[in-house]
Amino acid sequence: MAATGVNLISIGALTLCGAGAAFAAKAKKAEKENPVKKDTVSGQEGEEKENPIFEAEEFKIVLKYAQDIPEGTLLLKNARLITMEGEEVIEAGDLLIRNNRIAAL
Repeated sequence: MAATGVNLISIGALTLCGAGAAFAAKAKKAEKENPVKKDTVSGQEGEEKENPIFEAEEFKIVLKYAQDIPEGTLLLKNARLITMEGEEVIEAGDLLIRNNRIAAL
């Protein structure tokens, strides 16, 4: 491939041009200057433990905050209520909520 004023680089069967080619060229140069000790794909070369175990550093953060719990009474009239009993639906039911809890249906 030949082009005037365009950067081209081939990596195997892939040919890149423009900014992609410039990036690929920099990546190739960096790879030559800083060779990888171990091939992460085939797992060959270099010294590495047989089954390395990742151990995360753990620390606890204690948070104290005031919880906003609603108070009062609310009545929802003629509401469509979907129960937890299979597919039971109450089409025009009343729901009484007192201090953030369901008090009555």
